[in-house]
Amino acid sequence: MTISLPDARQLSDDILDAFRLRAIHGHALGYTEAQLAELLGVARETVSRWCAAYRTGGHDALPGKRTGRPPIS
Repeated sequence: MTISLPDARQLSDDILDAFRLRAIHGHALGYTEAQLAELLGVARETVSRWCAAYRTGGHDALPGKRTGRPPIS
């Protein structure tokens, strides 16, 4: 059963920050990037970038401002 999630570009910065932290924590618990992406409703490549940034620079290396495509109007 799949849950329909809004496009992540429509989410607030606070929610995206929470997603990033959940992805990092989930990865540390052994979830795959693909599993985390499906759970959070984002692309696997996005989770991969978050995890790589965290590995190289810790919490401060996680994106703070929006990256990628602009939000959908």
